[in-house]
Amino acid sequence: MSPSYWSGRQPVAVITALAVYIALGITLWRHQYITEPITGGVLHAFPITEIAAIMCAPIAVQGLTARMPVLDLTSPRSLRARAVLAAAALTATFTAIPLLTLALVNFAPEMLPLGTYADVGTEDRPLHVIYTPAMGISIAAAAALACALALLATALVGSVFGPVLHLAGTAVIVMIQATDAGTSIALSGAGDPPYELHMGGILLAAAVCVAAVLTWAGTRAAAAPAITRLRHARRNLRETPTPSAATLQQSLSS
Repeated sequence: MSPSYWSGRQPVAVITALAVYIALGITLWRHQYITEPITGGVLHAFPITEIAAIMCAPIAVQGLTARMPVLDLTSPRSLRARAVLAAAALTATFTAIPLLTLALVNFAPEMLPLGTYADVGTEDRPLHVIYTPAMGISIAAAAALACALALLATALVGSVFGPVLHLAGTAVIVMIQATDAGTSIALSGAGDPPYELHMGGILLAAAVCVAAVLTWAGTRAAAAPAITRLRHARRNLRETPTPSAATLQQSLSS
């Protein structure tokens, strides 16, 4: 029997991570934590949606990772195409929640339960003035970047060290955004003022998303992480016998 794409994976982990992300992204979307990553630098306002994306994305990616790599590497089916669809769908889901919330706020605020953290009935200004499209797009781009970093990190170094690399990459980007020069790649609540669109940040998120999906597909959903391929290539290079001088001279003369 030919394996399906979900053979050896953990769909429950994917669904659970997405459920937690969606629940936090919709119910606590108005809340944020403001911090100063670098002393004297630019403040960073972390909306709950961005924090939820950073924490839930690695869990969802772990659920998509091949647990039985041999099945993926030897399958006669085109699992690479399915890997593209899975990675793209996951990234699209993380991106869509902030945009969906923004649409609810501006077009159907009555759907956000009264008396909850999501209630916008007490705002003293028009909602479209406070919750602008730039705000929703910037948070959506940050969520997409968080998901893409998780996919890319796992595809590069595997499921064990992937989450570590994901958090390290996120920390580096946050630290850069906290500098005056780093405002050009600011996303979400980064920058001064926050929640503005910065073309550098949008392009960064788009580039990482494309690289993540392609790398995820190329490694067959991390069945053969890039670092493993590199290690095997170096080993084969060392084991390849070096031709002797006589052999080289004979080949040149012929």
